[in-house]
Amino acid sequence: ASDVYKRQVYPPENGIDLTATYPGWYRAVNWKIHYPTSRSQYIIDFDDTLGLDTQNDASSDYGIAYAYTEVIGDTRGEMRMVPESSVPIEIFLNGSLVYSSDSDDDRPQVYLKLGKNTLLVKFRKQPGAFNFRLNFEEMSTPIRYRWWKPANHTA
Repeated sequence: ASDVYKRQVYPPENGIDLTATYPGWYRAVNWKIHYPTSRSQYIIDFDDTLGLDTQNDASSDYGIAYAYTEVIGDTRGEMRMVPESSVPIEIFLNGSLVYSSDSDDDRPQVYLKLGKNTLLVKFRKQPGAFNFRLNFEEMSTPIRYRWWKPANHTA
């Protein structure tokens, strides 16, 4: 079943609409706002964030989930992406696939452009923990960037 999920393209991969509602397997799904904090070491615990009860509800063992953010490049250049995930993922930077858990490169080199850079992460949920963290490491030239937070989004 995991290979079917991997190959399937879902609406967020065709364009981001943070106000959209999508048909889900058990119910309609939509985007939820969540900001990781330093207190959580910037780890997103999706079980907690999405209100999943994987201990008692098998319907949340498998599925697809997405996370979206924007990174604002105050300067541009190459960086090393450092993803950490408890489930298989794919990461799209500015619409292009730049990382897959299935690849041998666990710290891909990416190019952050000046201004807005979009990041979409596709998760293939499996039984067990469901968490994620993403960092960037500088390479030869320091790159200044900041994470975007939507000011007026209500979902």
